[in-house]
Amino acid sequence: MTVKYNSDMSEINTGTVTSGRCAGDVLFISKVYVTDDQDGCANSKGVDSLTARYYFVHLTGPKCGTNTCTLESARFTINPPFLYVFSMFVIMINAVPIDQHSNQPGFNGTKWVVLVAGADGWPNYASQSSVYHAYQFFHANGIPDENIIVFHPNDIAHNMANPTPGIVIDHPNGTDVYHGVPLDYTGFYDRAMMFKSVLNGSNDLMNDGRKVLNSGPNDHVFIYFIGHGGPDLILFQEGDDYLYGDDLIKLLKVMHQNKRYGKLVFYLESCDSGSMFKDQLPADINVYAITSSMWNQNSAMMYYDKRYKTMIGSFFAHYWLLNSEQADLNNETLQQQFDYIYKWTNTPGQVDVDNKTQQAQQYGDISIAKLPVSDFTGSHKSDKHLYNNIKFDINDYELVAHRDVPVFTEELESLLRGRQYVDKHMTEYVNSIQHLLTVDSNAILNTKQELNNRQCYQQLVDNYHQNCFNLNQNPYVLGKLYIFVNICEEMRESSDADINAVNQLLIQYCQQNVNNKYSQIIE
Repeated sequence: MTVKYNSDMSEINTGTVTSGRCAGDVLFISKVYVTDDQDGCANSKGVDSLTARYYFVHLTGPKCGTNTCTLESARFTINPPFLYVFSMFVIMINAVPIDQHSNQPGFNGTKWVVLVAGADGWPNYASQSSVYHAYQFFHANGIPDENIIVFHPNDIAHNMANPTPGIVIDHPNGTDVYHGVPLDYTGFYDRAMMFKSVLNGSNDLMNDGRKVLNSGPNDHVFIYFIGHGGPDLILFQEGDDYLYGDDLIKLLKVMHQNKRYGKLVFYLESCDSGSMFKDQLPADINVYAITSSMWNQNSAMMYYDKRYKTMIGSFFAHYWLLNSEQADLNNETLQQQFDYIYKWTNTPGQVDVDNKTQQAQQYGDISIAKLPVSDFTGSHKSDKHLYNNIKFDINDYELVAHRDVPVFTEELESLLRGRQYVDKHMTEYVNSIQHLLTVDSNAILNTKQELNNRQCYQQLVDNYHQNCFNLNQNPYVLGKLYIFVNICEEMRESSDADINAVNQLLIQYCQQNVNNKYSQIIE
């Protein structure tokens, strides 16, 4: 539409972008300008130049939506005259600014990947199978093995319970995902300590010929962790260590300070995974994180297989890998992938006893989400992907909280007896410190408060781990750690003496009442 007034003209153009990274979005352009040669315009001789009074450009849609550009008082030379409209259209398309990260030229640095399966044993089959599938995805996308570091216990492919020795699958009728997986860090050791050493580029490990994250300030790093978690911690089973949220944040800050990455993306899949980053991950260290659930939600495993007699896949990994293998990663952004994951995992199911949902979350530098996924994962080198020919209905499969998978794999009576034993002692301990609390024991045992008093909480968890039940060997206990959160939040105004008292009473209770025969078997 064009409107002329005296020698000025207002013009509006709208239409759909047909090519480039914004293809499919709707473009709206409003222009007000005056011809510098009034006679030429009046006598139909053509326009040699014009002065732009005002330009407004706006894009809407999934690719470049909400981007806006305005321009005032600029002079353009038109040669030949009739190319004016087309030239201005191209100028405006190229002038649309987007986020500071997205406005940069295509990424030309080095891509690094760290994959971590934090849980071991047959009940945690899906933890390792998801990491194996992730490795196949990155490898197929052209990231060399020397830039992919894999942590995995490596105890399921040749496990006596495996009906297909040497083969691991992650969805029904799936193909083997174990072949070719690097044996970088396997077996049983203090994995959390090793994880930190690898990310810090340990010289000792390099001198021993081990892989480390040897990245620099222009590189992109992608980290995926899947395992058991609780409020503000994730487990690296076996060994005697676990990782608190503030320790993980300190690690990332040190990496940023030492220029070990340009941008880093962290996908974390565990129960209560949001608690690792919520209110802790800063937005100014170039880290973008996606978690499988909120701070107080379980994360689900899926695909119980009667032949394997365990859950063989995970809910979050299924959707981020499905999307990654089927989307155009050069055009899809991390934000679009997050939106996809959130949509498909935020559905009613048997995930959380309280609200029946699992809701992915994002933290840190959200502007990084404007970047193409391929800037961190590489892009498809072929059409052969593990999820290309899925022949089943996902709705036919039950979802089970990660820490409840042993219900399907262990002898049920013994399993429930061990869990009841933990519940009994946790209740008795809380009752024993009732005189130090300002609320009823029932509120401590049956609510979930958000963690703020981390120092108090970590003291209780460490004492419980050392004197009652080893967290790495008893994942069920993780689901009870919210009780320590509640105790500490209720005692935020308490004296140091009272906080010390609840710790000493915990140690004393455990030493006098906990039977060690249960400390190794409670799933």
